[in-house]
Amino acid sequence: MTDDKQYNRGSEWRKWDLHIHTPKSIIQKYGGDTPKIWEKFILSLENLPSDIKVIGINDYYFIDGYKEVMKFKKNGRLENIDKIFPVLEFRIDTFASATENKFSKINLHILFDINESDLENEIKKIEDEFIGNINLSNHHETEKLSRENLINHSSDKKIKNGFAELIPDTKQVLKTINSNQWKGKTFTLLGYVEENGVRSLLL
Repeated sequence: MTDDKQYNRGSEWRKWDLHIHTPKSIIQKYGGDTPKIWEKFILSLENLPSDIKVIGINDYYFIDGYKEVMKFKKNGRLENIDKIFPVLEFRIDTFASATENKFSKINLHILFDINESDLENEIKKIEDEFIGNINLSNHHETEKLSRENLINHSSDKKIKNGFAELIPDTKQVLKTINSNQWKGKTFTLLGYVEENGVRSLLL
């Protein structure tokens, strides 16, 4: 007979925040990517409300920020957070929102469900077999998505302009998500009205 005492707490609700950019994000407002700024960033996560137990590290195109956060986690920090997901944010050219005076690209958010007990290999797989599978569009279809290529093909050789000017091949992104290799291992969210506060739809 099952001991019902172990189930006497009922449901517990937790808040998830799946849209946290880091100091390594291409676009961020932390003021840089220094140890001092990272310490302040981690402290802010450690001081989140106690009912937030799951977060998503959500940076544009790359997971360097997630890797840095997980180093802190490995060293005993962020004990208040039970689960940290890597999330890639892609600026895409397939969907857009329009107002009377403005036409804005909509961002695609890709959450990866990974095995943290094999974290190093899981990260390598995302970098090599997902990000490494995507090409740049905007007349650079043979170039792979990388920080170096965003810089090299920008008008002023700066990554922020490369980010603004170049868009990864959207068809390739969607094809990769739906491939047998990644099917069932990602959740896709489509952001909308992002300029006025991030909201998302789960696809």
